[in-house]
Amino acid sequence: MPKWDTTHLSEAIMFLGLALALFVIWVLCVLAFKITFGAIHILVVIAIIAFIVHFVRGRRSATP
Repeated sequence: MPKWDTTHLSEAIMFLGLALALFVIWVLCVLAFKITFGAIHILVVIAIIAFIVHFVRGRRSATP
């Protein structure tokens, strides 16, 4: 079994910590983009419905 000195051990811990931090950031970004992706599509659907309702109702005149 190889003998680890403190330099190699601290480097291994540092790289594992860096890998863990990058993994957590990646997971958060994936979740954020999925939520944003869904929200954008909901906004597009609402905009299309508003556009259709605008033309179905037509213009209303100011005078009776």
